[in-house]
Amino acid sequence: MAQEALLVIGDNLYPGDEGFIDPVSSEWTHNPEFSVDELIGLMDSKEQWEAWLEREIEDYQDIRGLAYYHDLKCNPIRNPIILSYVNGKYYIWDGWHRVAAAIAGGRETIPAYIGQIIQ
Repeated sequence: MAQEALLVIGDNLYPGDEGFIDPVSSEWTHNPEFSVDELIGLMDSKEQWEAWLEREIEDYQDIRGLAYYHDLKCNPIRNPIILSYVNGKYYIWDGWHRVAAAIAGGRETIPAYIGQIIQ
């Protein structure tokens, strides 16, 4: 799981950012049924997540294709999102679109890799 996190450094979080942890020296767990309710608060509301996803679809459909977004919205999410958990707060390293699709689709859970600093 640390390898997965190493691959996405700089996609959404950079060293020095709030929520960044060293993937190699952190403890990682896999939760195949992570509650999406834990992430709704990263935006102001469920509606804000839905609106953000719709803007992303408009802006990037030429690059990713509508099939990518249709798959996210209509099929089970297979690839775990990557999160860090720092000082009682979750940070998304990878998986913003998957989280938004899960929230917009009314899903209660999503697979996740979660990293925490080893105390």
